[in-house]
Amino acid sequence: MLRHDLERARLLIELVRKREKLKREQLRLLHTIGELQLRPLNLVMRRVLDRIARKDPADIFADPVSIDEVCLGGLLMAVCCLLGSQFVVC
Repeated sequence: MLRHDLERARLLIELVRKREKLKREQLRLLHTIGELQLRPLNLVMRRVLDRIARKDPADIFADPVSIDEVCLGGLLMAVCCLLGSQFVVC
């Protein structure tokens, strides 16, 4: 009798775990659907940025570049192209 009751309790606990796991997955899916409805490009861009970040393990591109550096780099590339030399970033 005791063994039977313990087995029933174990089975109930297993069923509760499965139910909670399914609820958690359903909530995760609902959250993703809500994100896509509210901000469709946000989730896609986050995934793209995560892929890019995985390709940069040294975090070289993690720090933003100022507009001045971008303009200067573009100017240097243009001058080097006009002069016919290779552009090497130091």
